[in-house]
Amino acid sequence: IISRAANEGANFIQGYFGDDIVLDGALPGIDVVIHLAWTTVPSQHLHEISCDVQQNINGTISLLNKCITHQVKKVIFISSGGTVYGIPNQIPIREDHILNPISSYGISKVTIEKYLYLYNKLAGLDYLIFRVSNAYGEQQNLIRGQGVLGIWLDNIFSGKEIVIWGDGSVVRDYVYIEDLVNVISLAVDHSFREKIYNLGFGEGFSLNDIILLIKNNITRDFRYTYKKGREIDVPVNILDIQKLKKEIGYKPTVALAKGLLRVWNWISKDR
Repeated sequence: IISRAANEGANFIQGYFGDDIVLDGALPGIDVVIHLAWTTVPSQHLHEISCDVQQNINGTISLLNKCITHQVKKVIFISSGGTVYGIPNQIPIREDHILNPISSYGISKVTIEKYLYLYNKLAGLDYLIFRVSNAYGEQQNLIRGQGVLGIWLDNIFSGKEIVIWGDGSVVRDYVYIEDLVNVISLAVDHSFREKIYNLGFGEGFSLNDIILLIKNNITRDFRYTYKKGREIDVPVNILDIQKLKKEIGYKPTVALAKGLLRVWNWISKDR
């Protein structure tokens, strides 16, 4: 939780985002809450669904209730453009596409979107939702099991084999962290005309494409193997970012090859 009143930087308060005591200590005087907290990843299994509900959905409800109590003006929620739509019936995927997620992670994100709508109607809490594609960049948590680019590059640096789920044809939209942060920072003060926006690069790359990009940009040999595809992986996900372009002139600045090299340099230096 970051206090904008801190002229010398951010105030960090460590704690569970559904803890009322933590929230009562953190939220007074805060105008905007940027909700990025999440305890699960898309690849988790059926037996972990209850954790998704108890920690992420219930935790967010506690957060929203405290936002009302402490008169927070706006909540910016980072949803998942890669999971909320499910298997798409059009590419690129627009914001008005049907929401039919095939993972608990995606269902939970959609649930929070609906609760934000409800809190706005019942209590007047303003909100903004960004459905973000696969974000990547320096400082990524490499032990969480989310974010194929960082995980693969870390494995390569460590001499480990890369695992490709399926035949490598799965296509995703990858957005560099700098482009993502710039939009979210703008959203703190900018009054958007609508409530939901896709936020990605607007271009798709398959897992095989990424392997080729790594080979062409990283001067290190590595091994990779193909394993049976996962049921939670939709075959293709490319976000339509035209709404955001029209709203703020959004234009992603870091292409995948350039961003990939930046992550590799960070991993090499950090290790």
